[in-house]
Amino acid sequence: MRINRIYGAIIAILILSFPSIGISKIEFPFKGQVTGDNVNVRSGPDINYYATLRLMRGNVVDVAGQEYGWYKIVPPAGSFSWVAKKCVDMVGDKKGVINRNRVAIRAGSKFTDRKTAIQMLAKQGMSVTIIGQQGDYYKIVPPEGAYLWISVDYVKPVVEKKAVPVKKLKAEIQQIRKGNKIQKKKVVSTTSAPIATQATKAKIVEKVKIEQTEQEQAEGIFGKYGKQIEKLDKLYKAELSKPLMARQFGRIIEGFKEIAKQKQVPIAAAYARQRLELIDYQFQAQKGYAELQQIQKQFEEQNRKIQEQQAQTELEKIKPPKLYQAAGVLKPSNIFTGGLMPKRYRLVEPNKQHTIAYVELTKNANINVSDFIGKYVGVYGTVRYDAKLRINIITAAAFKVLNRPVTTQP
Repeated sequence: MRINRIYGAIIAILILSFPSIGISKIEFPFKGQVTGDNVNVRSGPDINYYATLRLMRGNVVDVAGQEYGWYKIVPPAGSFSWVAKKCVDMVGDKKGVINRNRVAIRAGSKFTDRKTAIQMLAKQGMSVTIIGQQGDYYKIVPPEGAYLWISVDYVKPVVEKKAVPVKKLKAEIQQIRKGNKIQKKKVVSTTSAPIATQATKAKIVEKVKIEQTEQEQAEGIFGKYGKQIEKLDKLYKAELSKPLMARQFGRIIEGFKEIAKQKQVPIAAAYARQRLELIDYQFQAQKGYAELQQIQKQFEEQNRKIQEQQAQTELEKIKPPKLYQAAGVLKPSNIFTGGLMPKRYRLVEPNKQHTIAYVELTKNANINVSDFIGKYVGVYGTVRYDAKLRINIITAAAFKVLNRPVTTQP
């Protein structure tokens, strides 16, 4: 039971340890850009849900929400859904109307015929566009409210370039000029120099504001920590590609701790704290795996001892005075190899190397003879004399490894 609990804990930890960039401060909906090639869009927020289609780097998706490290997205072009025919009344060539409440709209896939993932429950009267059919189902354009899912690791928010507030800048320039005119009236002797100076200041203000806006757009949602986070994420994902017990996160932890402490960019700090939590899950997984290995080793050792004890018990059940027949080195027979001849072994006297008896196994004997070949053994079973061969044939029920007798030189 303890092993089962540890297995379950490790599986849960590994699932939680997959990279995620879910940040509660991101506002939904927003447009996201796919950052990888052949990225699976799935029918639910987990890798166990079937893939519906794949997107390429640069594709843009409409993100409506987030769950467990997965973005909920509006079905991209090429997506389709399934609905049971009996729940749709045809009102045109490709138009249908749902004829009852709580009708399951199921995610369709380009890779499988499965229809198990429910995207939404449609209400009676909702219109659907039919684009095909299969068996008892209509293939339809995904209706509004039906969503698919994609991993947050392969989508980044699209930073939309905001137009430079020209009207606002013009208003500020006019305000500066207006102030200059008022000052001009108060001064008896004046020249055009102050006007030129104020106009120059206005141009500088306009240029600074434009530069600030462009800088903010370039930095993205993580501000000045964007590049540092991107670098740490690459290191993090590189470690995840290694075997569990080989992963090292020392440098990555230090980098994220630095970002987590700062208060200038709260969203970057939140992201860093989340990454540190995921790394902690990795440490828990490594600890659990090491403990599991130790338990497995102990279990194998205990199991070996139990088997040895059982084997010894079986041997002890045999009564040597009644069943013991002979002792010698057990060797294969080159004559009695099975097939046309019975399968037998030679029991050889260790010093003189002559055959004492032939040994064959009982029909129901559960003996691995290879464990005793070449060893000095005692043979337990029944014996009969073969007059043609002029030698004893022992039908063995068990073997026991014995100490070789001590021989002396004449």
